[in-house]
Amino acid sequence: FFFQAEDGIRDSVASRGLGDVYKRQVLCIIEAMKMMNEVKSDYNGIIKEILISDAEPVEYGEALFVIEE
Repeated sequence: FFFQAEDGIRDSVASRGLGDVYKRQVLCIIEAMKMMNEVKSDYNGIIKEILISDAEPVEYGEALFVIEE
């Protein structure tokens, strides 16, 4: 499942919306087998679109964001 941020932690890019993102910055949280995993950016850039809604299930390899370098 895709989450914009963990409960009580609202400092992810997805929770703030579109805008600048920096390498190694937390973008969102993915829950897999009851474990919460931070997804970090591999790039500096601008998030143009968030492709998944909060609490939606996601598949391995599925695109979550459109990031322009």
